[in-house]
Amino acid sequence: SLYHQSKPDLFYINEALKILQNIKSAEDFLEIELPFSFPTSVLYDGILKKQNKSTLDLKDTNLPYYLAECLSYLFKANSLFDNHNFQIVILSHCQEYSYSSLAWIATKRSIPVYVLYGEFGTSRFFYLSKPNDIFAYPSRPTLKEIGNLPDSTKRDFISEGKKIIKDRLDGKSNDPASLLAYVKRKVSISKEEICEKYNWDKDKALIGVYCSNWFDYPHGSGLKSYTDFKDWIDSVLFIAKENNSVNWLFKAHPCDDLYPSLKGATIFELVNKLNLNHIKTASKKWTGKDLINSIDGITTCHGTIGFEATNLGKPVLVPYSGWYAELGFVQNALNRDNYLRSLNSEWYVNPPTKDQIDLCAITSAIYFGKP
Repeated sequence: SLYHQSKPDLFYINEALKILQNIKSAEDFLEIELPFSFPTSVLYDGILKKQNKSTLDLKDTNLPYYLAECLSYLFKANSLFDNHNFQIVILSHCQEYSYSSLAWIATKRSIPVYVLYGEFGTSRFFYLSKPNDIFAYPSRPTLKEIGNLPDSTKRDFISEGKKIIKDRLDGKSNDPASLLAYVKRKVSISKEEICEKYNWDKDKALIGVYCSNWFDYPHGSGLKSYTDFKDWIDSVLFIAKENNSVNWLFKAHPCDDLYPSLKGATIFELVNKLNLNHIKTASKKWTGKDLINSIDGITTCHGTIGFEATNLGKPVLVPYSGWYAELGFVQNALNRDNYLRSLNSEWYVNPPTKDQIDLCAITSAIYFGKP
């Protein structure tokens, strides 16, 4: 059991305390150089999950222990591979640093790693052949794989993908997020009703900001432009404060309701603190499909709303390639500055093309379905 072998001793705790001496911010923490070039973002996400915070709490007295634990895992994992001639590594997960340390060290030694993941009612195994493949979560198709599909299969997948998304929007799927977003929220809504509620001009564009759960592995798919989801939301709020040519509706992630242990400011508290008439939050009672249809453009970090909104013909803007933006069916920013400039422009007047909607449908069939 690597878990039991890797409880950090005083040596690793002292090493962690030395490293943390000059760390003054979350950004500083992400610059820490870990042994074996292990990505600090993975450690950051693991600590965030333990803290249940929106951003890294440097005052947490457990922080040196978490860092020491990661150091210990890395060296003990390396020792394990020194002492045993493994040909394959099989993991249940690869995001938490306890698992990722094994995956990282194995792939650095060219030992193949298989992650026995599962989602949406079926197996979602994925294969890691090189260290950075730990950011391949969640397993998703590539443009090359989609391009290699026979035309008849593409047509089938387009049809099936659109049906799958329709079923999600109609409350017929059973994963936790869609249950909370499309089944348990039953109050119908329209743009006119939203504008009336907030005394907004209905002729102005309505921009939806779909938030992520603060500590749900922000770097899991390779996010680099932002420290975490809170940093991303802060940047969106900064633009929203200055741009009242549109109205802004911030929507909390439905899975926030599964985490009563959330510590720190919620999106409702952040928006209410601004107290600006053109920035409000969406009611948790409004049904998800109606809300999407009421909005003129949606921005998200990497939420599945990118699939759902695109299938409904709504423009979607994301801040980085993430786990689906590189496929090309949403508007993908080149970097942080490019994202903020785009967010402050009229990006929402460009809905997805038919080809983009079809590409999204193919991806939806493969990702949400059981091909």
